[in-house]
Amino acid sequence: MREDEETEEVPVFIPSPIERKLLDILLNPEHRFKSVTSICEAAGTSRKAYYRAFEREGFADYYRGECEALVHRAIGPVVNACVREAVAGSAAHAKMVLGMAGMYSEKTDHRILDKNGEAQDVGGVVFYIPTNGREKKEEIVET
Repeated sequence: MREDEETEEVPVFIPSPIERKLLDILLNPEHRFKSVTSICEAAGTSRKAYYRAFEREGFADYYRGECEALVHRAIGPVVNACVREAVAGSAAHAKMVLGMAGMYSEKTDHRILDKNGEAQDVGGVVFYIPTNGREKKEEIVET
């Protein structure tokens, strides 16, 4: 950036004490299924304060950022738990771990069929369907 260019300062959002209490409750996994009323009771505030916080400019973005930070802090332990379960023989966890490593993906079958069950040509992509219990090869034709 050149010295003569002006930079626009982005205001930093600072939650009020009531908003901080709400955030502490909202970000605590123990409260994830609680109603707004229960969240407000736990934070020692009112429903009106809850809705006013979310209407305040910057609060929702700040909350979203705090949620993302919470998820990022949990990634390591979650991955470790998945690997532990995969090694112990869990097929579901093995698929998940291999998928994260790019070594596995579920095969998906997307077919557009007419009323007779025959594959239809859709924008240059042709799908072939199983007939009489025999799988026919799927072919993709580029346009």
